[in-house]
Amino acid sequence: MKTPLLVQISMHYRPISGGQEVYISNLMDVLKKAGWLTRVIQPYRGVAADDIKTVPRIPSVARILPAFEEFQFAFFTPLIRARLLNEADVILCHYATSAQFISKFSRWRKKTIILSHGIEWNVDRLNSHDKRREQNAKNLFGKVTTVANDSDYLRRMGVKLEPQDGFYQEVTRDAWFIPNCVDAIHFCPPNIETKRESAPHLLVPRQICEDRGIHLAIESFAIFSKIHPESVMSIVGPKRDESYFAYCEKLVKELHLSDRVFFIPSVTNKEMIHHYHNATVTLIPTIRREGTSLSALESMACGTPVVLTDVAGLKDIPGIHTKADPREMAKALHYACTHRKEESIRQRQAIQNNFTVKHWTDAWQ
Repeated sequence: MKTPLLVQISMHYRPISGGQEVYISNLMDVLKKAGWLTRVIQPYRGVAADDIKTVPRIPSVARILPAFEEFQFAFFTPLIRARLLNEADVILCHYATSAQFISKFSRWRKKTIILSHGIEWNVDRLNSHDKRREQNAKNLFGKVTTVANDSDYLRRMGVKLEPQDGFYQEVTRDAWFIPNCVDAIHFCPPNIETKRESAPHLLVPRQICEDRGIHLAIESFAIFSKIHPESVMSIVGPKRDESYFAYCEKLVKELHLSDRVFFIPSVTNKEMIHHYHNATVTLIPTIRREGTSLSALESMACGTPVVLTDVAGLKDIPGIHTKADPREMAKALHYACTHRKEESIRQRQAIQNNFTVKHWTDAWQ
């Protein structure tokens, strides 16, 4: 009997540094246990592994035209990796952009699933590239099976669905809502409660790019720290945008926070648990384009309450919501610190009820 083959197509997988990459790895583990073989097609990023097949990149052009790399990858994937696509039983495209050329071939379209990790376009400042992304997603919706990990994407596709409604269901024909989930046994509160000083320790587990709102986190911390003068903030994650990172560093200096705001490079999942355990509160300050944040769910599972903006897919996560505004964010952080115990229990329970990996595994299978 032939082993079924899933081919995932993604701009990012190896090296694993963000939520999308972790998602791919987790799905591979789940399907391996169910008897599937998985291969990932991705742009070449200097990494070789048995589970990936690469497509060439031209980074010099991408630095001048940011949209070029995405287009190039989508265009060359069916040309260079046609044999693997023909062998696949299911093709899983991470984001609709990856499916724009594959879907033109009926033999591939009928076995393709588009997976959305959140909308691909900037709704607050649509340029021509964003408009193409949005139109492409809408053109493919209903023609190609879709799995969305947040309700915001589905609403933008015309589905009538309220936040936190329709989990793990086919909400309309060929469209599923499967939110991100976590292993609540792996991500769990410490066996012995961490000794907490009176000074709050805020954690921002985010890639450093504008969409993730790192500047808002810094600005809100400047306000929060006036109430909690001994507090500190750790920003843990990779630099996705060097110029934006330089802006954030400058902002920290201008606000006289250099001895209290710390930038920490990416760490492993195992190491990340220690950051969650040591934090008083986790802040997810996204300003646009996000699904059901794995970082938020992991922190909640670890018993560290989460403050998050009321943006896109974050609306589906039952943390403490706030506007993407520094003052409102500072108020929410103060509330989370002063109500930490009850919020820790409430949010951990929400994970156990609705966001465990068993729900996710059953839905995908």
